[in-house]
Amino acid sequence: CIEVISAVKDKLRKNGSSELDSALIRYFVSGLLDTVQTPLTVPFCNSFCGLLVESQCVDALKSQHFENGRRAQIIQLINQVETDGKRSDERFWSNVRPMLTAVKSVYSAGEVLN
Repeated sequence: CIEVISAVKDKLRKNGSSELDSALIRYFVSGLLDTVQTPLTVPFCNSFCGLLVESQCVDALKSQHFENGRRAQIIQLINQVETDGKRSDERFWSNVRPMLTAVKSVYSAGEVLN
């Protein structure tokens, strides 16, 4: 799964890439939200959170076409990962905490882009 997320991030980073439109991004992230469950590994968290903060992904997920409930699901998942991380070895989770914070700050703000 990490390899697939990395491939999607790579496509998003290619400026002008028309291979992934906003609808495909929303569909992909929705599918991930439907299938992933905690506890999550640090590599998966880094990969998934890295995808969620890519500018094209943020635009797609903060649009009116992505349900508020789905954005709330992102925050719930991040909160659960943080809770799980507090129960485990601090050194193990310390490198993922900044990424979790970044995702929460992007998707907690409730504003919807047109």
